[in-house]
Amino acid sequence: MLKTPLKSIDEEFDECQLAFELCPGAKFGWCIHHEGLIERIAESIGNRFRYVLNYKSENEQARRFRNMLPVRIALPDSINLALAAFESRREEGDALGIVFREKKYVFDQKKSDDEYDSTALAEEAMNKACDEMTTAYNSYSRASDAFTATYSQLLHELHLCREVLTKLHDEDWPDNSWNGGSIFNE
Repeated sequence: MLKTPLKSIDEEFDECQLAFELCPGAKFGWCIHHEGLIERIAESIGNRFRYVLNYKSENEQARRFRNMLPVRIALPDSINLALAAFESRREEGDALGIVFREKKYVFDQKKSDDEYDSTALAEEAMNKACDEMTTAYNSYSRASDAFTATYSQLLHELHLCREVLTKLHDEDWPDNSWNGGSIFNE
């Protein structure tokens, strides 16, 4: 429950923005979305700020900014371990995705070239590019499956620690409106 009245949208936004500026390495945020207590900061928090300002109703914006804050305190080890595995899988998937896109580009070029050059040499080059693209796709697909499983484990850990996280949230940012399921409807 809020301990102090909400300020103007601009004031709440400024305080929210400052909180994230003071925690530049924050990997998690509280109430990034109104029905989630904690979530990984997946992209620039500035993108979320812009989305709230441009697409959420003005009567919600101040409350959203009051609650949307970086996690500043230590999280349970189980969450940190799940997060480390998640980050590792994400990086692996990103790298393999780049390799796949590069191989696909080469294949597309060879395919385009083959339309004009139907020699056996051109066909062999296209087949090789196709094989390399398929191998890269399969590696990327396996990494994607591993990432999904790791993300599910992270969500499971977050769910198991819900009570602990609620207490940590209140300790980290006591002036919030989180009610166990949303920042709205106190």
